[in-house]
Parts: sequence; C-alpha cells; structure tokens
Amino acid sequence: MTDRAVSTVVDVAVCLLVVSAAVVTLAGAPTPSADPAAGTAAETASVLGSTTATVEYSLGPDLRRADGDVTFPVTDGPALSRSANGTLAGLLAAAAVGNLTADGVRLSHVGAGFRAAVRNATRPLVSGPDWRGQVIATWEPYRGSHLSGRVVVGPAPPSDVDVYTARLPVSTGFPAVGDEATATARDGGFAAVAATVADGVVAGLFPPERIRAQLQGPYPEGRLARLRYGEFASRYGVSPTGALDDRDVERANDRLRSAIADRVVTDLQAVFETPAAAANAVRLGTVTLTVRTWSP
Repeated sequence: MTDRAVSTVVDVAVCLLVVSAAVVTLAGAPTPSADPAAGTAAETASVLGSTTATVEYSLGPDLRRADGDVTFPVTDGPALSRSANGTLAGLLAAAAVGNLTADGVRLSHVGAGFRAAVRNATRPLVSGPDWRGQVIATWEPYRGSHLSGRVVVGPAPPSDVDVYTARLPVSTGFPAVGDEATATARDGGFAAVAATVADGVVAGLFPPERIRAQLQGPYPEGRLARLRYGEFASRYGVSPTGALDDRDVERANDRLRSAIADRVVTDLQAVFETPAAAANAVRLGTVTLTVRTWSP
C-alpha cells in the first residue's frame, strides 16, 4: 500500500531502564512492486525491533545549557558519562519519551546528547543504495494530548514520491492504565479518566524509589532529579522544592498529578464526546515507531 507523502527525564538514563521493544506488528505493508523501496519499510521496522546497540554520550553539554535554581559546578568527567543498551526500537522509544513537550514547549534541557547518539546509531539503517527512509518515534498518551514526545531520524520524503509505511509499537514501561481508565470513566467521567492518566504519567516519569535513590546519590544525581522535577513542574505552575528538600517524593508527585490532571481534563473534553471514548483512546504504554521509505 502506498500513500502520498506530505512534507511535513528524570535523567534520560532512568527512562531507559523501563523501555523495551514490543513484538513487531506492522501496518501498511506494501503490495508487491518493482519499486525497490516497496518492501524496505517493513524490513526496516523488523530490524529496528531486533537489533541491539550500545550508545555512549555525556550529560555535560546539556548541563552547561541548564538554567534556573539548580546549578552544576562540574560539567566534565566520568560522572557525566552515560552508556545505554537496548534494541534500536527501545532506544528510540526512550529518546521520544525523554523529549517531552507540553503545548509544544520542551520540558527538559537534559537528553540532547542521548538523542543524538540514538540518531547516529539508527541512521545507517534508514537508507540504502536505491531507497531512502525516515523513522519517527512518537509518544502521545491519548489523541490530542498537550503532552507528547517525538524523535525523528532521517529527512522527510519529497512531496512527489510514493511512500511506503510500516509501524512498530514499542513498550514505554509506563503503567498500562487503559483498563483502569475505562472502569473509572463509567462513574467518574472525564475527571476520573484524567486522574488515571496523570497517575500513569507521573509514575512513569518519576518513580518514587528511583527518585529517592537519585536524590541520595553522588553528584550529579541529586541535582539531575531536582532539575528534571523543577523544569517539569514549572510548566504546570507547581513547585516541588520543599517536598524534595525533605525527600518526600510522594508529596512532590501528588502536586504534579493534580496539576497534570487539570490539563488532561481540558484535552479530553475538547477532543472526545464521552468519557468512555476518551478512556478507549488512552495509549500511555506505547511509543509508535513509523518507518517511511521511498525511492530517490
């Protein structure tokens, strides 16, 4: 099948711990064609889901760009070095989740080095001698969400070529809250669905045990946790500072959950006709990898 192209973290390392590639399921598989690009979308998606890689990067450049109340007196050396291993699909999913935006505004300055390393590891697989390709990793917890994450590898196809598409769902490690959202929608309406989504978002991004360990860890771990919380919370008009000073991660998370839920309610009411429809659209636990290929 072809479609006409339209030109169009907690520290990221923590997110990596909970991301793994799902079983490959492909959509839009092309029919037989003489076009060399016709079969490569599905093949590339399969390779991304089965090929493992190790990427190495430093947090130093990210931290030198960080501003606000959290400072980083040392931005070079082994304490800032990171290494991440997984399938390329899993690494792309982690990069998408780590590249969150709210209303189009990026929520963290940390993660650029990781995303660049993942793109570099993926790029050799997204083009061949007689075809070109692009991979887009997208996390959107529900249709029309103000909160989303995205990473792109490769250029967009020209507007005048036939494009072949395959999709690969990848687990994010976020809680699977779809069933709970459906159950709460019956009695609690949009507000209950929004609260369930917010619970899952905060649990996935700021798991209490890991955050407490990070707050008590060696430099720069505690500062990274505070930076990530501060950047994320400020976008929602709340402050976790006092709670984090007491290492009360649950209290900090409660403030975030409430603020996020308020925004999610607005999203859901604008997009869906009923709470049940909104609950059915919740896809918190999945990043979608879209592979597009075409002939030059």
